[in-house]
Amino acid sequence: MKLPEKRVLPYFLYGIASVVICYVLVSLVDMLPGAVLSVINIFIKYLSPFIYGFGIAFIFNPIMNKLEYKLFPKIKTKKPHPKLYRILSLVLTYLAAIVLIAILFVIVTPELIKSIENLIANLSVYAETVSDFLFSVFSSENEIVNQFLELLPQIQIEITKFLTDTVVNFKNIQSIFELGKGLVSGVINIFVGIVISIYILTDKDILKARFKKFIYAVLPPSFTKKLIYWLSFSGQSFSNYISGSLISSTMVGLICFIVMTILDWPFALLISVIIAVTNLIPFFGPLIGAIPSAIILFVNDPLTAFFFIIFILVLQQIEGNIIAPHIIGDSVGLSPIWIVFSILLFGGLFGIPGMILGIPVFTVIYAIIRSLINKWLEKKGLPTETTEYMTANAKKYNLENAERLASKRKISDILKEMFSEKHKPDDDDKSNK
Repeated sequence: MKLPEKRVLPYFLYGIASVVICYVLVSLVDMLPGAVLSVINIFIKYLSPFIYGFGIAFIFNPIMNKLEYKLFPKIKTKKPHPKLYRILSLVLTYLAAIVLIAILFVIVTPELIKSIENLIANLSVYAETVSDFLFSVFSSENEIVNQFLELLPQIQIEITKFLTDTVVNFKNIQSIFELGKGLVSGVINIFVGIVISIYILTDKDILKARFKKFIYAVLPPSFTKKLIYWLSFSGQSFSNYISGSLISSTMVGLICFIVMTILDWPFALLISVIIAVTNLIPFFGPLIGAIPSAIILFVNDPLTAFFFIIFILVLQQIEGNIIAPHIIGDSVGLSPIWIVFSILLFGGLFGIPGMILGIPVFTVIYAIIRSLINKWLEKKGLPTETTEYMTANAKKYNLENAERLASKRKISDILKEMFSEKHKPDDDDKSNK
């Protein structure tokens, strides 16, 4: 169809405008990730003291709660002193953190540097030990052994470079105030963050009430109750898990150091730090830490490495069945298959931080999905208990297993009372349930 001559120009302009708009939209879509990241970076740059403050308060809050609500109320006085309990809990929590940091910088870090430097100095000797061991076990004509020995000098160079860089980083941390003006702002931000965290922990009840007041003002009441419940559940799960994992890993590292020192095994501090740090990674962490530690001991003495592996297996049983359950408590509540799934998923997406934080994130997601499924089943008039969907044999097996777990828990009620902290929903949470 032929357009009237007087309408050709408008259609032409519409076409040009459409092309321009599409081009702009495509450009915006391409620029969106960079624009979002730049905005996030600006917020992080200027609000970093508040981020540090909320992070510190988030980690310290469970420890402070145990002192404020469990320890001090047990002290017999004429009348309770809630304000005094809070102040004392705050002071003790920060004093403990200061002492731990001082021990880390004054005692642990210098000894760790010495251990790594000693390892670097003797690396060539250890390489010869490995060669002699391989020749004593395998034939000198073994192709795999010969290929490994050809790569051994390059491996030695890479290990030396990695360990040297590690020593430099530790020394830089020790001399953080001497690195120049670039770190001054970072130190100031951390200091201001600590001050902000003190204010947050002191006035946490008021801040929480104001936040709830704001949410109730801008959102529908029915939705607000659910939102507050899930925010409270998420915060409690994250806080308990992170602080509990830190305490549990520290205890594991301390036990490892004490046993290795008593048995006079070499590199006790270095290996204990490796075990403690990698233990923060659930499920795979002990394996990740045990392999390099066993290799370090193996090149020094193969028999010591063998006994070390046995010791780590025993230590992980103690940590998995005694330490972690009573410090972290039942905040996870996931079966092993979901723990592995969450580690692999979030580890693949976000690396090491994802492996550490994947479990509490998936715990919240799992709880939300379970709540929705139970709600849908209730609407259909169907049972919500998982055992109702099992066969008779499976139900009997799970019942016996639950009874065995209950009997094990009774043995350690005292430890559980000391360390565990279950989620207690507010009045709004209860009404939501």
